[in-house]
Amino acid sequence: MTSTDGRVAGAYLQPLLETASAHGIPVAALAQAAGVAPHSMEASAASLAARDYVRLLDAGAQLAGDAHFGLHVGQRVRMGTYSAYGLILLSCSNVGQALEQTARYERLAHDLGRSTLQRDGAVAHYRWASNYPGASRHLVDSVFAGIRVCGDWLAGMPLPPASLAFTHDGGGDLLRHAAHRDEYVRVLGSLPAFNAPANTATFDAQLLD
Repeated sequence: MTSTDGRVAGAYLQPLLETASAHGIPVAALAQAAGVAPHSMEASAASLAARDYVRLLDAGAQLAGDAHFGLHVGQRVRMGTYSAYGLILLSCSNVGQALEQTARYERLAHDLGRSTLQRDGAVAHYRWASNYPGASRHLVDSVFAGIRVCGDWLAGMPLPPASLAFTHDGGGDLLRHAAHRDEYVRVLGSLPAFNAPANTATFDAQLLD
């Protein structure tokens, strides 16, 4: 898979469009700002080029003036967002199975990156490797926010915060502002470590069961 031939399922695009709409951004304006053909974003579209999805994230953040646009996109993720593999997740009996099936089937929803899960004794490590490492932080933020939202929903309760690490800079100088840091904590449960070697969530392995 290269960064030029990936796709994103039409359903995966919906949280992004909903977030833009909540900021009063019309689809046509978003498409124009991202340099994306408006017809490719219609509800009937089966999929969208992954590179266009990445551009739409950046355009949405800029038009909305929202420093946490990616987090807010992730908050709108639902099981149906994940297309066919969302049905697979609904059949899982615990969080561990859901993450393992995510690693196997997330390509059914998107080609933005790939998940891996590793158990190391009492600790579990989830990792998401982006196929678009040059993309803005909004891509990684949206993925991890979506995982938290759906993880809480599948568990039927708020899961304990994981120890997070992201490869991006967290907004650089924006991290000097408490409100910027607090929004990461509010959505993700904890403040990630930034400029890390990989995008990871580390947590108690007992949560997998």
